[in-house]
Amino acid sequence: LKTAAYTATNGERILADTATTAAFTITLPSSPKTGWTVYFHDPNANWNTDNLTLDGNGKNVMGGATLVLSADNDTLGVVYSGTEWRRLF
Repeated sequence: LKTAAYTATNGERILADTATTAAFTITLPSSPKTGWTVYFHDPNANWNTDNLTLDGNGKNVMGGATLVLSADNDTLGVVYSGTEWRRLF
């Protein structure tokens, strides 16, 4: 369970609870290989109030430097396409 800023690694499944310390950022791996994935889940339905931000760490995430997650109870994965991080679901 992550409750503050964190740097993710390939294949991680991260429960991100923004209620503990308010909104925070998870940074994606800096030198990803094509096909690397990271998964996220909002276990306590707080992302609408306290957003989780994904930072691409020099790579785009869905076309931008960051991606803000703001849907309560959301679960999603991102995969590195070779040029940027793309949302899986």
